Amino acid sequence: GPSACGKSSLALAGVGPHVAAHGLDGTDGWVVDTIRPGETPVRQLDAAVERWRQGRPSLGRGPAQPLLLMVDELEEIYTGGGDGAAGFEARMADLLTDPDIHVVVTVRADFYPHLMSGQLWSLVSSCRVEVVPLRGEALREAIRAPARRNGVVVADGLVERLAAETEGQPGLLPFLQETLVTLWSGLRHRYLTLEAYDRITDPSGTSGVVQAIRRVADSAVGEIEARHRGGERIVRNTLVRLVQFGEGRPHTRRQLPVDKLRTAAPDRETFESVFDTLVERRLVTTDTDSEDVLVADLSHEAIIRGWPTLKRWIDERRSAEDVRRRLLDDAEAWARRAGDGSADAGLLHEIELEDAQRWLAGPEAADLGAEPVVERFVHASAAAANRGRRRRRRAVLGAFAVLLLVAVALAVSTVNARQAEREAEQASTERLALQLRASSAEIADNGLPLRALLVRTADRLDATPVSLVEMLATVERQRLITARVDAPKGEGFDALWADDEIVAVGAAGERGAEVGP
Repeated sequence: GPSACGKSSLALAGVGPHVAAHGLDGTDGWVVDTIRPGETPVRQLDAAVERWRQGRPSLGRGPAQPLLLMVDELEEIYTGGGDGAAGFEARMADLLTDPDIHVVVTVRADFYPHLMSGQLWSLVSSCRVEVVPLRGEALREAIRAPARRNGVVVADGLVERLAAETEGQPGLLPFLQETLVTLWSGLRHRYLTLEAYDRITDPSGTSGVVQAIRRVADSAVGEIEARHRGGERIVRNTLVRLVQFGEGRPHTRRQLPVDKLRTAAPDRETFESVFDTLVERRLVTTDTDSEDVLVADLSHEAIIRGWPTLKRWIDERRSAEDVRRRLLDDAEAWARRAGDGSADAGLLHEIELEDAQRWLAGPEAADLGAEPVVERFVHASAAAANRGRRRRRRAVLGAFAVLLLVAVALAVSTVNARQAEREAEQASTERLALQLRASSAEIADNGLPLRALLVRTADRLDATPVSLVEMLATVERQRLITARVDAPKGEGFDALWADDEIVAVGAAGERGAEVGP
């Protein structure tokens, strides 16, 4: 049956004592022995059989005493590693060929797959009994009956209170037992009353069951810390992961695959030891989900509400744990997409990546533990970010090169255009100068100063082509006058007149002022 459903109590406090007192199948004188496999299951088994054989009368001196061997928590043969399971099962199968040896084993339901695949399944499959958590009247009778057998009465009000606080809560039966032991120690007049239960409830209203949880939890943490350095941190990480943080509401239990708890400890062996202690002390229960995955859960939400140590751990580590969970969720989503061929889908953006890298390199990741898939996720995101930066750098360099080529081409084109423009202007000027010289040659001798003026103008040509063309047309079509004009300080110059306007000037001619036709 499931963890903490009462398997061990049924076997060790029920079946074993009954067989020892009354025998089985009409025979008496049975020897009842109990073992837990532990780390040396075959040695434990052989030691129990040897104890029986040493105390058993010889066949010649009297009847044989059958052995009922109670093997509690058989699942330990599967958690110890090595060949413990195979060796134990082979040894057990061999012993069961002896008709005087009978065995009762208890095993958690989540280890059924291991049992079914082993050598013992063919021996137990036809005679197994599934034990389910107590409910209703069965739970009430479990409270009353042990007391009744010892002549003690449990008040109905107390029975109802205890049933109400424990029914439907997996794993709470051990704490109910702890509470009843506390009540038994204060027994008065062979009567357990509700008032006695109220007296063990603290002033804040914390029930006796919750106080039992506190005692067991504090004791378990102390035991783990004594065995493992940093054991309290491992317990904290494990239990905090099993809490669903409430947003404006109370925190609740959170069921998780056991594999997602392993990074709470520095190594697998330490985790297994700590986790087994939490299960043994009934702080954590285990079961299998619909896909036969081993899952863990807090045994009761009262552990969250009523154990001050866990409440303090939640307050201290909630923020960091939220970051760890968010990264883990993103990493698992990425891993699923990568499995479908979309390795770059869902990776962290650069700002998110920087935060994740700081978290992984910081003390919180070292303290809480980081899953390998998160590390792979962050590394893949960093690699993708580097590739993106290289692509952007290449794109920028490519764009710059294109712009540079365009700029060079434009510059060359502009230079060529200006050069062509200058060459065209120079050619036009030279043509006009030639035309002016040719025109001056046709002027009569009495227009020599004008002719010289035109030649000098052509030689020093700095006017625009349009003005030169207009001047040439004027020379050809109109009556022109040249004259020497006196200037201040005795200097003079030749001037070309047309319609009372000077159209060109030049240095004074040697012959003085002349008027042409």
